[in-house]
Amino acid sequence: MDLDGKTLADWLLSQPVGNLPKRSFAYQANYAALASNLEPLHREVTTTANRMDGGYLTDHGPDHIRKLISRISDLLSAGDGFITAYEAYILLCAAQFHDVGNIFGRDRHEEKSWQIMERNRATLPPDTIEQRLIYDIAKAHGGERKDKLSDMQRTYDIAQTTVRPQLLAAILKFADELAEDSERAARYTAHLGLLGGSEIFHEYALALQNVSIDGPSREVRFQFEMPVSKAVRTFAKGSPGATSGVYLLDEIFKRTMKCHCERMYCSRFMRSVVDLTAVSVNIAVTNDAGFKVEETIAYKLAETGYPDSSGQDIYEVCEDLTHWKNVGRLNGLALKSELEQTHVQ
Repeated sequence: MDLDGKTLADWLLSQPVGNLPKRSFAYQANYAALASNLEPLHREVTTTANRMDGGYLTDHGPDHIRKLISRISDLLSAGDGFITAYEAYILLCAAQFHDVGNIFGRDRHEEKSWQIMERNRATLPPDTIEQRLIYDIAKAHGGERKDKLSDMQRTYDIAQTTVRPQLLAAILKFADELAEDSERAARYTAHLGLLGGSEIFHEYALALQNVSIDGPSREVRFQFEMPVSKAVRTFAKGSPGATSGVYLLDEIFKRTMKCHCERMYCSRFMRSVVDLTAVSVNIAVTNDAGFKVEETIAYKLAETGYPDSSGQDIYEVCEDLTHWKNVGRLNGLALKSELEQTHVQ
């Protein structure tokens, strides 16, 4: 989809009014007002969620919303399909509301966004059918039940036009999976060791230097970087009283494998717009000064062979990781041992 170098939000605002439903409601001005109205609330989401749950979330504020819209724009730009201006409006509104329920606590936060929508009806379209459509797309991005998209309608006729809720929800869900990088981490709090059981989540974000979507190769590409001192130790993960130590490499394996699963799942519903076939990962392990790369770990996650309904771990999907150097199976402990033997003076 050609967004002319713009984010989807800027593209929407640049569209001729005639490309939107012919109603008295000003969709473009409404979206701009909605985004502006919610920004102060977004600034409070992370702090309030932390207070409610006692953890330390990565950033869920205005910068996360901007990052999410940027990732949505990247996905659309990488594909050959398109969404309409009206679908863009619905999708952007859902992006604005998708995480606001965290202000009431992390548990079932995706369902709680309706409470914020209820308080912001003045900046929502007047018909409840449109409000419900925005809510359904927003809440499909998360929750304990994984397969929410299958229950959504493929098409929906509204305001004399056709909208594709299932497609829009898939784009939002996968873009949210990619809306992570070092900007979301509490960099200085992490340095001071004050993150408790949330430590590993921030270290993962700090290590993630770049996420890109390459249209020609149809790949999502992750670039990680971590110093030896972080590669050879573990970081806290879990709730108070149930915290364990996790190597950063093992967390990267787990999270990129999750992204691989999300790509396969969301691709079922968004393939008509963007068709992605692999997740490529590159990890640079540097000396602590950061000027020398001590180890490079690279792997690609893609469907191989006949699909198996049983659960697979990263070693089944990427066999190269089972015979790394002379170590055997590569994991955080194996990397620590290798670095201590060959690089740590």
